Amino acid sequence: MSDYKKLFECVRPDFIGNLTAVRTEEQGVLKLSLRSNNQTVELYGFEDLADSVSDLLSSDRITISQELNTYKEFGTIRIECWVNESYSEYWCDRVNVEQT
Repeated sequence: MSDYKKLFECVRPDFIGNLTAVRTEEQGVLKLSLRSNNQTVELYGFEDLADSVSDLLSSDRITISQELNTYKEFGTIRIECWVNESYSEYWCDRVNVEQT
């Protein structure tokens, strides 16, 4: 069982107010920037991250956490989304969380 450090959580009635997606590098790295209340989150990854966009916009609850004590170099950031009592899990490579 893996351990996780929670980096960001958003629960309705708070929600994602702004979401921007940009391909940042020639290799096709996707950068998602989301803003909720007083936090900005930047997520970096590939196709799994692109698949998460719809759920991020419609989620009742979002939790972003970092997998700890792992030997993996990539895919250590977990994005959990709950939409109408359905659960989805996505993974990305890097995250940056800032207070705004």
